[in-house]
Amino acid sequence: EYAEKKSFSIYVKFPYVSEKKVTLPAGVDPKQAYSVIWTTTPWTMPANVAISVNPELEYGWVKVGDEYYLMATELVDAAMKDIGIEDYEIVNRFSGADLELA
Repeated sequence: EYAEKKSFSIYVKFPYVSEKKVTLPAGVDPKQAYSVIWTTTPWTMPANVAISVNPELEYGWVKVGDEYYLMATELVDAAMKDIGIEDYEIVNRFSGADLELA
């Protein structure tokens, strides 16, 4: 049987770096754009060179203040609640397949 164990987790925003800027909302400076991830293994982050997306999930840009976060849309509400952000808006939506090789 498995023991009950609490694991800590964090949300991290990575600067959005892509040759394929078509996924950014119109008029958004790439310096305002971030990809948000959730992890229980933050010690692996220094070795990260890419972020994976699921081609079958829906993603979107979430406007928070003057920043835009790339997130899976079905997780936005829960993540914002966890982070303590109340004022946000999903400004566009698209398939994870649209992000392939972005």
